[in-house]
Amino acid sequence: MTTGEFADERYDDGYDEDEEMRQMERIKAERENEMFPDEVDTPLHLLAKTRFARYRGLKSFKSSPWDPKENLPCEYARIYQFENFRRTRKKALAAAEDNAILPGWYITIHIANVPKSCMEAHKLPPAAFGLLQHEQKMSVVHFVVKKHPSYSASVKSKDRLLVHCGFRRFTASPIYSQHTNSSKHKFERFLRSDGICVATLFAPITFPPAPVLLFSFDTHTGEQSLVATGSVLSVDPDRLIVKKVVLSGHPYKIHKRSAVV
Repeated sequence: MTTGEFADERYDDGYDEDEEMRQMERIKAERENEMFPDEVDTPLHLLAKTRFARYRGLKSFKSSPWDPKENLPCEYARIYQFENFRRTRKKALAAAEDNAILPGWYITIHIANVPKSCMEAHKLPPAAFGLLQHEQKMSVVHFVVKKHPSYSASVKSKDRLLVHCGFRRFTASPIYSQHTNSSKHKFERFLRSDGICVATLFAPITFPPAPVLLFSFDTHTGEQSLVATGSVLSVDPDRLIVKKVVLSGHPYKIHKRSAVV
């Protein structure tokens, strides 16, 4: 038996047919979304008014009014919101510069009420960092990200990712939207490969500028792959992300100036 034949047999042992089928379905859905963006077939087994009850018709996606405080869940009241994010950021950075530790300084940090066993359990030296004002609170954070060329798999909104934001590292399920200057931003089903997107998630407050790295990870092997890179855009719970749907179907009845689909 040659080395190549032995490798082929081992490949079949690690082959997961269900996982391969799921990946193919995701790739197919991503390609359909690129060819027919926002297009959804009218369901045959369910009334359209029931399926799309939470949607509304807009005369203009950009100029039609929409209240950002409308139909919010009760948990949204616990999210911290700035009255003026830019002014608060400027004050926080100015206060940090007044009490900043310059490069090359040696300092002593005293930590109280920490058992000795806690330090003995970690072989690596601990890392210490400081927080700016309000950075211990939670809010809705927006990142400007771009998909990395080395990552070819599809990335869908609400996929669980490992987020490196500044000095923080945590897992989250971001949703993606277009990066525009409009008051409403169109929801993206997949992270686009041909441009930048805005990733939105519930996370600790971080003032820009701060680098952002998004990684996919395997829960069984722990293997990580770089998905996207970017930076912190803003902290704004009122940023409207709207899911746009274009209905398609077959004509049921045709009139002189209208048709029933």
